[in-house]
Amino acid sequence: MLKTLFLFTIFLSLISPLNYDKNSRKIAKTRIELTKEKQGTFSKKQNAYLYQSFVLGNKTGLSRKIKDKLKTMGLYHLMTPSGLHYSCLFFFIAVLRRKYKNRYLAYAEIGVGLLIHTFLPGFYAFKRVALLNALKVTNTIFLENKLSRLEVLFSFLIYDIFFGTFRYSKISFFMSILFIGIFYLRGMSKFYIIFNLFIGQVMMAYLFGNEVSVMNLILSPLYTMLFSLIYPFLCVNIFFLHIFNYSDLIITFLAKLLTLFYQISSLTPYFKVSLITLICAMLINRKNFLFFISISCLSLFTS
Repeated sequence: MLKTLFLFTIFLSLISPLNYDKNSRKIAKTRIELTKEKQGTFSKKQNAYLYQSFVLGNKTGLSRKIKDKLKTMGLYHLMTPSGLHYSCLFFFIAVLRRKYKNRYLAYAEIGVGLLIHTFLPGFYAFKRVALLNALKVTNTIFLENKLSRLEVLFSFLIYDIFFGTFRYSKISFFMSILFIGIFYLRGMSKFYIIFNLFIGQVMMAYLFGNEVSVMNLILSPLYTMLFSLIYPFLCVNIFFLHIFNYSDLIITFLAKLLTLFYQISSLTPYFKVSLITLICAMLINRKNFLFFISISCLSLFTS
């Protein structure tokens, strides 16, 4: 009885008034910035702006040169609050829940995720990850993993298309789902993420008609993987930047690595991805072939 009431409460809370309120778009434009005191702890202003864009999703002040490099390399998604941000915030809760198998921690994780999805205005990518994580934990606790990862993901897709954030930014939705799926459907081995990231880069190049180079397709997934490992340290440092700013060194390293990868990618000829190339890339990880086909079909509605 309690499980039924709890699941019913989850369903009711998902029907968020903010998902239907177009005025919430205005709130989404609110930008969170570093204080001048914290910006002053960086050796360069561009380091402060790059850190701000990575951690807070605020691209204000970031030079056009860096933005162009990120776009060319297919790394612009790193500056959008999404799964990395959410995972960092709830990392310790998730670890404790899995280690001690505490149901109350699971309830807390589900509840916070639903509150974020229901009441947080704007920040659509962040809300999507919060909802997906709540559904994943619900499947684990209440359904004892009766649904596969792919089934949970498709359930999430159906809900968000009809009742969620899809209507507000279709391109944002497509990008979010692509990268959520890449990490969520990695399988038992995290090594599969590299293959999925490669497929994601090829798919974006094909769908958006961008020219890419061979080295671009290889180096961009590696940069994303490295960033995902470093990001939690950047996020934690925001609370004591004025005391000890180790992020300045990390940002300097990431900026130089971006420039190096950009220069290496420029050495190889650029080309447009054909449909045959896309299909061959998706077949690299046949286990998730259905997911990438579905995303390709979904992209037709975002154009």
